[in-house]
Amino acid sequence: MLDLYLLRLSCGTLGSVMAIVMSLMVLEHLPRLIDITSLSGHRGYIVGQTILGLLPEYAGIGLIFGLFLSIALMIRKLALRGELDAIEAMGVSPHRWLRMPLLLTLLSALFVLLNQAWLMPAGERRIDEIGRRMAVGEFGYNLAANEFHAMADDVVLRFAGIDPDDGSLMGVFIRSREGTFEAASGRLSLSDRRDVVLALRNGQFIEPGGRVMSFAAIDVRIPSRRRLDAGPTLQEVPSRGVPLQTLIVSGTPSDLRVVFARLMWVVLTVLVPFIALALARPPLRSTSALGVFIGTCLIVVLIKSIDWYSGHYSDHATSEAALIIAIWLAGTAIVVLKLECRDILAQAIPRTKRVLHVYAAKRRRYLQSS
Repeated sequence: MLDLYLLRLSCGTLGSVMAIVMSLMVLEHLPRLIDITSLSGHRGYIVGQTILGLLPEYAGIGLIFGLFLSIALMIRKLALRGELDAIEAMGVSPHRWLRMPLLLTLLSALFVLLNQAWLMPAGERRIDEIGRRMAVGEFGYNLAANEFHAMADDVVLRFAGIDPDDGSLMGVFIRSREGTFEAASGRLSLSDRRDVVLALRNGQFIEPGGRVMSFAAIDVRIPSRRRLDAGPTLQEVPSRGVPLQTLIVSGTPSDLRVVFARLMWVVLTVLVPFIALALARPPLRSTSALGVFIGTCLIVVLIKSIDWYSGHYSDHATSEAALIIAIWLAGTAIVVLKLECRDILAQAIPRTKRVLHVYAAKRRRYLQSS
């Protein structure tokens, strides 16, 4: 009964926090995705597939925070209701009543390992495939003929029509700060950074001063309206789309760094319940939630350190184990110090009360005798 009760207290918070974190991260990146696909056709399909590729990463982050808050708020609720004191008064040790939260942690750690090893690389490959298909124009472009399109600051594009045979633009006109381009035909594509690239054929370039130059072929790059920081791509960091076992077999220093960074997520998941146990229980005769806030900030710092570590590439693989050991030692020190101080105070306060009581009794007898 105790295990089911604790499981019911934990699972509701875990699912709610995961849903909230994932929803917030999707809403944060949704405007950027819509802006990236502003020139592409089938925008709904592209945005949906991209979000589907990002869900494993969002789920991993949401699971860490959900696991911490579910265990921390469970301990806090039990302590404020006095149920935790009743459980301990019956002789139930923390190892016993934490059995279900620890089982939940083990399942979460297995999911994080599966997520970091296979699901997230598969999502990265899906996003990279969508980007390549957008670059070659497989989804088409959301541009109408015989209309002026503001492609960027002071850059205007107009074309007369589309060749039905090869899909190239006909009668292309581009006006920019550098001058005016006029071409008989052109082919539109997108670069890796989502800049528009127009391959113009058989046209002329008119400089602002009036000088005219003819060309047979030229590529005109139009930067996107907003430089979108979409993070490193698979071309820049190929290991993002590689499964864990392939990186381990490779054995290069950079691949080993990625392996350690992914495994550190599993270590962090295992560390979460101990942080919650050490910080979530409020002090005696207090309802302060400062420990939960500090634990949440600590989780954020650990996640940021993993992100920094995974993006800091070098040929030295000696700091991987040191960082993992440091995380373990930090978490262990927090738990030991917190629990030891609690035990010491629990033993010292009654002894101090007895000493003061004996001293007060002797003082009263001394005053009565005098």
